[in-house]
Amino acid sequence: SIQPNPFSTAAELHFSNAGHQVFDLVITDINGNVVRTLNTTGNTITINRDELPAGMYLYRLTGISESQSGKFVIN
Repeated sequence: SIQPNPFSTAAELHFSNAGHQVFDLVITDINGNVVRTLNTTGNTITINRDELPAGMYLYRLTGISESQSGKFVIN
């Protein structure tokens, strides 16, 4: 889950990763353009707004044995 959502400066994506596998996060804008890619072996990824404009974004988090997707809003 992403908290907070919506956000204006930063949010954290929390997920289960007991095996410390590598997870890749791909964030796209509503038009499908990739705006950011991140990876981690932890269970939290911080998403910073940086220069992303306000709007809705989609994410896909993919690991070796599982994946999840969702959306978030920057206001």
